[in-house]
Amino acid sequence: MNKIIALKISVLIIVLSRTAIAGEQAVAYETCENIRQKTNSLYTVECSRQDAVTEVIKIYYPSGSLESDYKLKDGKRDGEFASYYESDLGKEPQVKSEVTFENGKQEGKQRNYWPTGKLQLVLPFKDGQIHGTSTYTARDGRKSYSRYKNGWRDGKQKTSGQCFSEGNELVMSVFGCVKTSRILKSRLEYAQESCDEYKLCRDLERLTGSQASGKMAIPKATDKPINKPIKDTLAPYKAECEEIGYQKGTEKFGECVLKLLDKS
Repeated sequence: MNKIIALKISVLIIVLSRTAIAGEQAVAYETCENIRQKTNSLYTVECSRQDAVTEVIKIYYPSGSLESDYKLKDGKRDGEFASYYESDLGKEPQVKSEVTFENGKQEGKQRNYWPTGKLQLVLPFKDGQIHGTSTYTARDGRKSYSRYKNGWRDGKQKTSGQCFSEGNELVMSVFGCVKTSRILKSRLEYAQESCDEYKLCRDLERLTGSQASGKMAIPKATDKPINKPIKDTLAPYKAECEEIGYQKGTEKFGECVLKLLDKS
């Protein structure tokens, strides 16, 4: 159950991270015309020139309330980007998300908000990729955390005790997250699930470099070790610790094994 919840939160983070940029990653070069082309025809796009290199973009809901506003500098998103919940005309729109762009790439912390105005999600970005610890706050105030490294899940997750390395879910050992652990689920399988259930097929394109849409063949998870089978040289120490009375799988058990290993 914890793994299912963690997966849903992971996918939710992917979904929410896209709300700040109207469902599309910043392209290498944007113009007012191509913004209009990729925006729902029921929405209104307004473009105005601030100076020789800066253009101000404002997008409005069909109702006329502001949906998002940001700036282009030399054709790339730069500075503050904000999106808003749809509101009644004449009322101040409620911020949905706030993002900072530098030369077309997200940088710093993205903040998403519930319609009530309370903080929902904080995503740290570095050079256009999620990098650092994200914080998701549910409506009831409960928080969950995930670590990312260069866009991929990384390290032990505080919410479920899962362990990741470059986006691959690993098996936890008594010693924590280790490179020799076998893979439970690959990042490609996570992307496939996201694509199937949430229609986030751009993730598959980013992972594979393909233009695939829909199902595709991907590597299956394996119960075999990533490396060649390794003889369990710790077996005698584990047996001795069990005889002493330490429960297998606990932190104390791991410390006992390490102490015996140091003495050998």
